[in-house]
Amino acid sequence: MRNLVSAIFFRVFVNRVEFTATAESPTIIIISFVEWQGAFQRPQHLAQQLALMGFKVYYFSLLRVHRALQSPEWLAFHKGKSETPNLRVITPVSFPLDARFSFFRAINNEILLLFIRRFCRSGGRPYVIVNAPFFNSVVFRMDYQRLLYDIMDELTAGRGGERLKADENELIKRADVLSSGTMAVAELKKKIRPDITFISCGVDYEHFSRAMSESITIPEDIARIPHPIVGYFGAVNERVDYLLLSELAKQLPHTNFVFIGPISVNISSLLTHRNVFFLGWRAYQELPAYLKAFDVAIVPYRLSEGVEYVNPVKVLEYLAGGKPVVSTAIADVERFYSDVVFIARDVSEFASIIQQLIANPEMAKQRIERGKQVAQLRSWRAMAEEFAVLLKLS
Repeated sequence: MRNLVSAIFFRVFVNRVEFTATAESPTIIIISFVEWQGAFQRPQHLAQQLALMGFKVYYFSLLRVHRALQSPEWLAFHKGKSETPNLRVITPVSFPLDARFSFFRAINNEILLLFIRRFCRSGGRPYVIVNAPFFNSVVFRMDYQRLLYDIMDELTAGRGGERLKADENELIKRADVLSSGTMAVAELKKKIRPDITFISCGVDYEHFSRAMSESITIPEDIARIPHPIVGYFGAVNERVDYLLLSELAKQLPHTNFVFIGPISVNISSLLTHRNVFFLGWRAYQELPAYLKAFDVAIVPYRLSEGVEYVNPVKVLEYLAGGKPVVSTAIADVERFYSDVVFIARDVSEFASIIQQLIANPEMAKQRIERGKQVAQLRSWRAMAEEFAVLLKLS
């Protein structure tokens, strides 16, 4: 039994990587709650861009054992060679239920620290970027040059948030620098740390603009679904407003709703609708081809339990793909994108906007053109350069 437990929980996936950085180049360790092969977002792009800037980068994220058993893409990724020189992705297999039980979180953090020490023994004192207070017991035992806490989400506002408040307050206090990609979060945390820096997320415009190309082929699984298609890609998790979606599916029975992304919640209530389709996880490289099939792209997020503090990267990705975008009234979406995104404040308005866009695509033409211009001005490289300045890497 001991051998079986060791074989499962002391397994680690590591991609093969070519380090071209000089011996003097700083080492950066990113400790993230976002799985590398999950929805590709801010921390993964940050890791890639810092590596392309010539830093030696290690990206650590835990992989729960049930995900390891269900996800053959993990094996494929970690058996292959990294497409990004200087970036090593290290994914220890860990116990589930760590969000609910401190016992499992403590064990998982010991596993994580074990592998950090194993893989990062050389290269001098690293610069550390962490994006959640879950890893305090790891970070505070590391010998680092500077610690940056990048606050991706308002984790203390959701379920179980009360348990996290003390941990986050300690991390905020002990971090050398703080950042957030959400202005609403930055304003909230300024009450504790006035020196927090807002660093906007970016978008790979060249990648997602391929959705407008005649040469790109729409994948067969979504090509089989009749138009009109209202589409979403990204994590299918607790942020999504499933009551809203259920009502939209009822009110728009001749419109098909397609969801692409890893599923981490119970979606059975939506599966009763014949016009709702969940295609599951798709690789980041495939997303423009799926985006091409969308008639309308949506951000159907709830406005409670901390979700209202997000600044969804998918907005820029949709805009780069030349799609009309409809979103719930998320503070940062209204702040930054109100002139290029259609904002819906309730179910009936959401349904009405979708109906109008499908019936008259020309009504979105000006917003689409402005949206492409907005997306072109944002880049992940610019974001990474701001992080480098904050960490005093250059």
